Amino acid sequence: MIDITGFGAADIVDYQAITHADMKAVNSAGNPNNVRPRNGTGASVAGSRLSLALPPYSYQMIRLKL
Repeated sequence: MIDITGFGAADIVDYQAITHADMKAVNSAGNPNNVRPRNGTGASVAGSRLSLALPPYSYQMIRLKL
């Protein structure tokens, strides 16, 4: 949970996540999209709280409209 008090009403406009089950996974000429941003799921805003569950070994980007 992330407290966003003071920012006013917020809505999620974009949520991208980069994660892979294999920590040594890479992109290659034969598989250029093996590790790439994908639409994230499970994030929500309720009042002044942004909640989400983070997958292990991941990078998250969430854009909010304030």
